[in-house]
Amino acid sequence: MGVSVLSTYGGSGLNVARLEVKIDQAVAGPGSGSGEETTEYGLNLLVGALANLGKIKPYGEARFEIEGGKQLVLTAGAYINLGAGKSTIR
Repeated sequence: MGVSVLSTYGGSGLNVARLEVKIDQAVAGPGSGSGEETTEYGLNLLVGALANLGKIKPYGEARFEIEGGKQLVLTAGAYINLGAGKSTIR
C-alpha cells in the first residue's frame, strides 16, 4: 500500500472577536467618553487539505466563523522542512 499524497482534515474551535474604538476627547469634546469596547464569542468550523510532496507540503484551508466574526477565512501556504531531521507534519 502506497503513501497518500493528499490528506484532508476538518475541525471546530472557539472564536473570540474583539472590537475597540477610542475617541479622542480633544476632537469629540469634553464629556464624550473614551470609546466603546465589544467582545463576541463564537464557533469556527473548518476543512482543509495538505499535500505531501516531500520537503514542501502545500495546504489550503477554509474556516467559517459562526457568530463572533461572522466571516469566511481562506488560508493557503506551505510547510517547508529546512532541517535535516524528519518533519513532524504528515
